[in-house]
Amino acid sequence: MRWLTRLLPRIYLVSVLQLLAIAGLTIIVGWLTFGSFRPSDYEQRVQYVVDTLSAYVGSEEKLTRELERAKTQMRMQVTLYAADASVLASNVQPPLVYTPAPPRPRRPPVPFVAPPARPIMSLPLNSAVVPGGYAVVQPPPPPEPPSGPGIWALGSALFAIAVASLLLARSLARPISQLQAAAKRFGSGELDARARLARHDELGELSQAFDEMADRVTQLIRSRQELLADVSHELRTPLARIRVALDLAADGTGDIELQREALSEISEDCAELERLIADVLQAARLDLTGRPAQVVAQRLHVESYDPGSLVHRVAERFRTEHPTRQLELRCSDGLPALKGDVMLLRRALHNLLDNAQKYSTAPAPIVLSAERSGGELTVRVEDQGIGIAAEDLPQVGSPFFRTDRSRNRRTGGIGLGLSLSRKIVEAHGGSLVVESAPDRGTSVTLRLPLASATPQVAARSNAAATVGDELSRGQG
Repeated sequence: MRWLTRLLPRIYLVSVLQLLAIAGLTIIVGWLTFGSFRPSDYEQRVQYVVDTLSAYVGSEEKLTRELERAKTQMRMQVTLYAADASVLASNVQPPLVYTPAPPRPRRPPVPFVAPPARPIMSLPLNSAVVPGGYAVVQPPPPPEPPSGPGIWALGSALFAIAVASLLLARSLARPISQLQAAAKRFGSGELDARARLARHDELGELSQAFDEMADRVTQLIRSRQELLADVSHELRTPLARIRVALDLAADGTGDIELQREALSEISEDCAELERLIADVLQAARLDLTGRPAQVVAQRLHVESYDPGSLVHRVAERFRTEHPTRQLELRCSDGLPALKGDVMLLRRALHNLLDNAQKYSTAPAPIVLSAERSGGELTVRVEDQGIGIAAEDLPQVGSPFFRTDRSRNRRTGGIGLGLSLSRKIVEAHGGSLVVESAPDRGTSVTLRLPLASATPQVAARSNAAATVGDELSRGQG
């Protein structure tokens, strides 16, 4: 009986049971219609007709009308006789003649088998109107049971319904089986497994949702695979340079200037490693790929801060780290104080400026502006760099995605900077929008609500405070 646990036989079994129920009801209705026939039913109807006709004897017009009605509507043949056996009226020619039939034993009715046609009956007329008169009546035959063609038609209908039920069951079970097979294949590691059901019902919507989920999971898995490759490359390159620099420094016979350059390279490589490790740790703690902004917001170290001061500090740090790059600062005066995690917001702005200097070259300036726009604080970072291709723009800001896949030293990284910035801004109730075109530069706009406390930003608990401090260390 294990086959009963499958969807197809269960759906089909329900359809068959419905057919059996319909057939059973049909049998019951037929038995009630044909099998429960009682002779007394016709006798009562005939007696009613005879009593009605008796009342109209003497009125030829009314009597003729009632006889015609009995013939057409009630299918009764009637002949009225006087006491001397003369015909008073009749709706059939020749007039009916009463011949008593021998009595027959009563038998219980059989379903779908009607009793034989009723014999001619003789009933007395109303003695007050026609003394000694009587009526000879041929009652209508009882309803005919289903004939051979009718039974064949009923059987054909039931067979057609059974076939239609099977097709319906298959139409429901087959797509579910395809979804199950696609899910198993995807779970076994076939990342290209998709259901791809071309349907417009709920099963089609379920298939589309599964395929979209599989696309997101596939992108996430491949992004993390790329992350491992990128992290390996980004770690190996500076470590190799550090090893060479240390070998030169350890060799006391080398050129002093060359050794100093090697030590400078070590300092630069160590800073690059620190940024790389900080981005990876930050991404792991914020869980960029699956944790909603409301949950991340609970980890913030909320305090009041001056947006103008924040922007100036970020600009000073950028100028210190990149003295050869021109940074234009356009900050409006009188910006209102806000509440948020200053360290993380500073980190978000620093990531945007760092991307701008990576993907643009001097002497093209980088513009950092901050102003009040309606009920929001708008901070914008603009560059005149290589820009972003139209096909890459929808994925910009996704974890581990990089527009420049060459992994050269100038644009090195693992594609987490913009993702971190977006997550931080969304945790503060804001938004981050990227606008770009190839060879025309990129503009990243950060918007934060001016409300003193946004719905997403709540005062942290003692446990969340510890986590927020860990996230903030090393990010300023």
